[in-house]
Parts: sequence; C-alpha cells; structure tokens
Amino acid sequence: MRDGLLHNWAGCEFQLGQYAQAAGHYRTLHNLSLERYGPAKEIIAHGLIHLGSALEAQGKYGEAEALIRQALAIRQKLLSAEHPDVTTTLNVLASVLAAQGRHDEAAALVKQGLAMRQQLLGAEHPDVAESLANLALTLSAQGKYGEAEALHRQALAMRQKLLGTAHPDVAQSLAGLAAVLNAQGKHGEAERLYRQGLAMYQQLLGAEHPVVARSLRVLADAIFRQGQVREAETLYRQALAMRQKLLGAEHPDVADSLDSMALLLTTEGRDVEAEALLRQTLAMRQKLLGAAHPDVAKSLDYLAASLDFQERYVEAGVLRRQSLAMLQKLLGAAHPHVAHSLHMLAHGQDAAGKYVEAEALYRQALGMRQKLLGAEHPQVATDLNELATVLLNTGAAEAAIPYLRQAATIHETQIRATVSETRMQALLDLIRAEEDAIYGLLLQPNLREIPALALRTTLLRKGRVAESGALANRVAQASLGKPAVAARFAQWQGVLQQREALLYGGPGMLSGQDYAQRLGELKQQAESLEHQVVAELPELKQLQPPGMNEIIGQVAARLPADGVLVDVVRVKPWQAGVKDRSGRFGAAHYLAMLLFRDQKQVTVDLGEAAAIDPQVRALLEALSSPNGQAVAAAQAVYRQVLQPLVAQLGGRRNVYLSLDGTLSLIPFDALHDGEDYVLGRYRFHYLSSGRDLLRHPAERKASAAVVLGNPSFGNVSVTGAGKGEPSLYQRLAGLPALPGTQREVEQIAKRLGVVAQTHGAAREEAVRSVHAPGILHIATHGLFLSDVELPAPTDLDRGQGGVSPHPRQRSHRVPIAVAEQLPGELGAMNRSALVLADALQGQRAPDTTRDGLLTAAEARSLDLYGTQLVVLSACETGQGSLSAGQGVYGLRRAFLVAGAETLVISLWRVSDAATGDLMQRYYERLLAPSHPGDRLDALLETMQTLRGTPGRAHPYYWAPFLVIGQDGPLRLSAGG
Repeated sequence: MRDGLLHNWAGCEFQLGQYAQAAGHYRTLHNLSLERYGPAKEIIAHGLIHLGSALEAQGKYGEAEALIRQALAIRQKLLSAEHPDVTTTLNVLASVLAAQGRHDEAAALVKQGLAMRQQLLGAEHPDVAESLANLALTLSAQGKYGEAEALHRQALAMRQKLLGTAHPDVAQSLAGLAAVLNAQGKHGEAERLYRQGLAMYQQLLGAEHPVVARSLRVLADAIFRQGQVREAETLYRQALAMRQKLLGAEHPDVADSLDSMALLLTTEGRDVEAEALLRQTLAMRQKLLGAAHPDVAKSLDYLAASLDFQERYVEAGVLRRQSLAMLQKLLGAAHPHVAHSLHMLAHGQDAAGKYVEAEALYRQALGMRQKLLGAEHPQVATDLNELATVLLNTGAAEAAIPYLRQAATIHETQIRATVSETRMQALLDLIRAEEDAIYGLLLQPNLREIPALALRTTLLRKGRVAESGALANRVAQASLGKPAVAARFAQWQGVLQQREALLYGGPGMLSGQDYAQRLGELKQQAESLEHQVVAELPELKQLQPPGMNEIIGQVAARLPADGVLVDVVRVKPWQAGVKDRSGRFGAAHYLAMLLFRDQKQVTVDLGEAAAIDPQVRALLEALSSPNGQAVAAAQAVYRQVLQPLVAQLGGRRNVYLSLDGTLSLIPFDALHDGEDYVLGRYRFHYLSSGRDLLRHPAERKASAAVVLGNPSFGNVSVTGAGKGEPSLYQRLAGLPALPGTQREVEQIAKRLGVVAQTHGAAREEAVRSVHAPGILHIATHGLFLSDVELPAPTDLDRGQGGVSPHPRQRSHRVPIAVAEQLPGELGAMNRSALVLADALQGQRAPDTTRDGLLTAAEARSLDLYGTQLVVLSACETGQGSLSAGQGVYGLRRAFLVAGAETLVISLWRVSDAATGDLMQRYYERLLAPSHPGDRLDALLETMQTLRGTPGRAHPYYWAPFLVIGQDGPLRLSAGG
C-alpha cells in the first residue's frame, strides 16, 4: 500500500510539472522493486518508463534513453512483440530520441508503434491518435510539414471525438498543428490555435506548469514573427521566469527561452548583451545535449548573427560553417534547418560585401526552400529579396526585378491572411524595405518592368492598415449579436478605457517606472484583444482587393476620361554597393506615379524630401494664420510639387491624389502658380489609396443624421491626479466656449430635419451610441495633446463684419505630463480628440466613455459603416502622425476606420466665425432641394465664394477643410 501511495504521489508531482521530485520518488520505487522482484519483471519495466519520462522532462536525455531501452528489452522478452505495452514503450523511446535530434530513428519507431496499435486497437482509439500525433511531430522535425499537418489534423479530430473538447491531449494536438502552421509561415492561424491550447492547458494544469510555459513560448514566437515585438517580449519573459522557477537554471527549455531573449536584445540593437546571452545558451546546450545536436547548431547560428551585427564577419563565418556542417550531418542535406543555415551564411557574406559568394549561397538556400517549404512561404520571399539586393549591389538591377516581383507576390498572400489593424501594421513594417527597393528603382532609367511593379505595389499596400481596420470594425460591429464576439469586443474596449483613464488621469500614487510599465501592459493587452476579436471572423478573409495582376486595370477603369490618379510615395532608394547595412537606403525622395484611364503610366521624381518637407511646413505655418505670408510659401510648393505634375496632366481636371508624408497635410487648392491660387482649376480628390476608386456605396440603410455642437464643458474637477501633477482634464481649464457653433448646428440640423444636440446634450455618449447616421456633424474644439504649452486662443472675433487678427479658434493645445515623460505611450490616436460636454470634469466620470473626450482611439470603433458624410467642424482634425505609405494617424484616420464614406476635416486652427459661415454655405449647396450638390464640388464652390467675401481672401479662411473619400451627391431621405 505504501508503494501505491508513493507511486500516486510521484504521478501527481509529474502532472504538476515537479519533475525532479517525481524522478526522486520513481527512483525510490524502482530500487524497492528491484530488491523485491529482481531485474526482469514487468513491474520493473513499468517503473523504468516512469523514471525515464521524468528524467526526459528534466532534459537528461541520455539517462532517460538508457532506462527506456532497458524497459523495452524487458517487455519484449516477457510480452508478445505486439503487446500494447511494447508499443507504448516504442513511443516513449521515440520521444527521447527526437529530443536528442535523432529524428530518423524516432520516426521509424513511431511508425512501427502506429502500425501495431492500429492492428490491435482499430482505426480510432486514443492510443492510435497519440501515435499519429507523435508521427506528425517527427515528420515536422524532419521538415516534412505537409505530411505532418495532415496527421496532426487527423489526430486532433480523433481526440476531440473520443476525449471531448477539453483534454490535455486535445491541447497537445492544437499545439502540434499550430507549430506546423507556424513553420509554414501561417503565423496568424498558428497564433489562434496556440491561444486555444494555452487556455486549455491553463484550465487543466494551472497557471504555472512547464507545459504552460512551453505554450507561452511558442505563442510568443508566432506573435513575434508577425512583428508584434512588445507583446511577444512579455510572453517570452513569462515563459523564461516560469521555466527557471520550475525546471532550474540549466535545462534545454531554459536555453530555448534565453535564445528568445537574445533575439529581442538583437532587435533593440543591444548586440553585445545578446552575444553574452547566446554564449551562455551555447555552453548550456553543449553540456546538456552534447557537442552535436540541432539545437547546438541553432545556438551557433544565433551567435554568428550577433557577431554579424558587430561586423565581426570572420568569426561569424567560422561559426556558421560549423553549424551548417553539423546540421547537414544530423538532418541530411535537404532540410529546412539546413536551408536556413545556408541563408544565414549567405547573409554574413552579403554583410561583409562578398557579393559573389553571397549570391551563390542565396540561390542554393532559395532552391532548397522552394522545394521543401513551397513557392509561397515567407522565408522564400526573404531569400528572393536578399538575392535581389545582392544583384542590386552588383549593378544588375534588371536581373533583380523578377525576384522583387516574386517576393512582393508572396507577401501579398501573407497580407491577405492578416485581419487585424495592429497585425497589418506590424507586417507592413517588417516588409517595408521591399517597397523602398522597388520604388527606388523608379529613379533608374530604362527598367521597363519597374513602373508597373511599383504601381501595383503601392496600389495594394498604401492605406492597407486603415482598410484592414475598417473592414475588421465593420464585420465586428455586424457580429456583435454573437455572444462570444460581443464579450471579446467588450473586453477589448474595457482595456482601452482603463489605459485612457490612466493616461489622462495621471500616475496618481504610482512611480514613474510603474506608471510606464502599467501603460505598456495595457497597450499590449489591447492590441492582443483587438486581434482576437477579429481573428475568429472568417468573413474578413473574403473581403480582399483585386490581385496584383488585376489591380492596375481595375483602378484605371474607374477613372473618368478627364481623370488621372497621382499616387505619391515617400521612398528611401536602395544604395547599391554600400556595405554598411544601415546605410543601404539613401536620402528620401517623393515620387509620383501617374495612372490614366487607358492604363498609361508616368513617373515623376518630385525631389528629395529634405527639400520638400521644410517647404510644406512653411506653407502650413503661413496658411494657419490670417497674417501669414501665404503666397510665397504656396508658390514654392507649387513649383516643387504641382508644376512637374501639371506638365503631365494633358489638361485633365479631375486629379485623384493619393499622397504620402507631409504632402498629406496641405490643401492643393491653396497652391499658387505665381499668378493666382489654383482653386477652381482642378477637382482635387483626396484618397487614402488608389484602391478607394474601387469602393462601392454601402448597402446598409442609413439612420437619421446626428448634429452636435456648442457643448457645455462643465467645471474643472477639484480631484487631483496626485503628486502635484494636474490631470489632463484639469489642464483644460480656460477652454473657451464656441458660440458660433450654436447657430451653425441649429441651421444645419433644421436643413436635415433633425434636432441639434447642444450644450449638455452634446455628450460623448451621443456620438458613441450612433449606428450609421446618414450624416454626422460635430462642431466643437479639436484637442491636440502637445508637449509644449501654447498661448490660449483669444476671444476677439465676434463675427461682426471685420475679422480680428487673432480670431476665436476651434482648437486648444494643452501640455500633458505623460507626453514629456513617456512619449512612446502617447500615440497619435491618443493625442487627438474632440471635446464634448462635461470634459472639464471628465476625471469624475464613471469611465472614459463618458469623460467628454472622444479620442481618435475611441472613434475608430464607432459604427459608421453606411454613414455617407462625417464633418468634423473643429480644428486640426486632419493633423496627426505620419506613417510612410499608411497615411495620417489621428481623427481623420479614426473616422475612416469607423466606416465613414466621406470625411470633411480641417488642417489648421480655424476661426469660429469663418468656419460657421463656410459650413452654412457648404450645406446650402450640398442639400439644395432641386439640385443636391456633389460632396466635393459643394466645398469647392463654397471656397470660391468665401474667397470673394471681403476680409476672407486669405486661404486661412477658405482652404482649411479637405473632402476625403467619395464624392457625388448624398443619398439621403428626409432626416437622413
């Protein structure tokens, strides 16, 4: 009875991940059994299996193998050759061999055991499923991912049927299938399955267990490969701490986690620290696994990479060749790990400027990966791009183009599998260098294939992040009737609210370090939950743009006969022959790609960004004051940017602008050709991307218009933020009223047949609760959270005839402590906000959904699919942070992501009275009963009228607003 209790105790310890304690008790039992029964008894074999498994879990593979072989010999002697216990022993031995990198031997044993189990137990049995899963693992280790995936799916289906949906073996199958998908570059699918398995393990095994730690580690890897470095880092650190606590300081799993931490240090440029950590893991693996093991080879490769970054190419090359030889001997000449080692060796030669050697190795790695992983694997795209850059460095640009095209095609497949906005941004950041290489070749003459490739690339990638956010928001909003989606959506929104409350409320009693850490944690949680909200919505993968071969033709077909698309990209061209990898991309240029209806293409180099950006900033400064010297600044930008384009337009009047960089922040109507402003000569259509031309009006029926303005901002809260730092809400003290908005919204609401919501009714909740209003008009202060305090706007403009040189403006810039202390935490989507009722006392609000500040981060989740027009009649609603190829991050982006079909936004701090006048005239034309106006033309006509009004000739008054998105008349019924 005592032996039985000890055996159960050891079993419990093993299940809890207490492997050392379990091994000690199993060894005691084994010694007792030897004394009682002698060496050749079934009970001895049984004990050896348990002891060997406990030693294997501790990474003591040699000892474990010896014991399990001993058990196998006993069972084969005592039992029939096909006894179930013999097959179990074969599987356990195979596991130990696989852990030592002896995958061929392991596969042979698993296949033998599988055949025996199928014969003894039938086609469907938990033990058969176990053998299928083990065979899948060994095939995966051999690089046979397709076969492994099929077996994992078979084992998973069998286990779910036989064991239910919540069982450790089911979780194991989910993890195994996820690992194969991850190896095939399907990182999003892998992440979803890893999360399911992790949740199941945590429920079944508890929060701290070696298996849970392993699940955290592999989930982090899938997330890291999607470019989500910070979220991955959190999980890597959790896994490392758990493994060190549960398994001790020296264990193969601990070495695995230390590798991950070294990889993170490398991404941060901390190469010396990474090298030290990698030398530690190499020594640990050599001690635990022996001198010749695939994981030892991996350590050598990682260490070589850190030496490459330190330009220690000779040392790195020695390690890489050692790793490659080891892998070829252990895994064979044709294995994905061998291909990766060849790629890394090529990478080192490339970095050292040995382009001939690098090209040969890249070609070898590319051929192997295409054969082993398939033509569309992300690692194949990496090889293609690296090979292309070597060719560029040797002056063979024409030869590089096919490889760049193939890589871009593979990445387009990867982009189409990415559904959330944050994941899309991370992916496009990862592959941005590919875009720069393609666009940069436009500067070289006589490369016939490049114009089409560059245009396809920008048409498919520019604005893709916002588009993914808009589609995700649209499908999620439509799916909130599903309890699981609604619960996850509410959880995501709750985390966003917690973060905003902490961000704007101040640190309180938290130290600066704890404050920053908590903000970072909440940010990671929000990004992860955002992805999880949409990852389970299969409809998203069906909502895709045309393919690479169709995109140009379809966009061109949507242009009118007198129309032209001008797609501007800000590009850093490739610098051929530069050995320093950090200097391989040269000075940024603005390049314009023109597309005509007949698919004719023209490329115009507008010049270096270093020349254009200061001119744009000078123009914005001149336009943002009624006393600014606008003509000279507008002429400078015209000569640099618009004049070269005009020469190519051929008299066409409809110019569809898809802009990039600082050019996204200026109104082209306010440019000056030396004789006059260009207002009225062109119809400038502002697009996020040329793909916008393919958009169709929403089929969803719009609800009644919503018009808000002139909010009552309330009284400043007396509640402090702690430690003498006022909260953001307290910093809004002195926010002036905007009486001009009262008349504006009342008259607009009357035209629309609705009641304007003003004063205390102009609340944040009134905006957050809308569902596809035909028109959403908000007239209030635009808030910009600035690191530098600016003078408060004066109260001089009463709108009585003349215009003051310092008019009342619909903006308020306030400093916020976190902007100075934690600039990385105050992202663009948190810096921009609309100020609504009771904002001054927002700190007393129950939560940030009712604090009177509608931030861009909040607005992006509004339900506006079907809304035909959003007018943000406030200041600087078009401003924000610039992202190469992905537009302006701020309120303009937020309302487009929320689903608005057309958006009217402001580019600078506007006059209250002048804006009210502009809006009245705009709606008169837009809603004319007999001839409703076009959304774009109505604004152009209004601008021309205002320009001719006494005292309003300066573009400060008539040019601050842009129409972004679709034009054409509104499709509204009464009250719409």
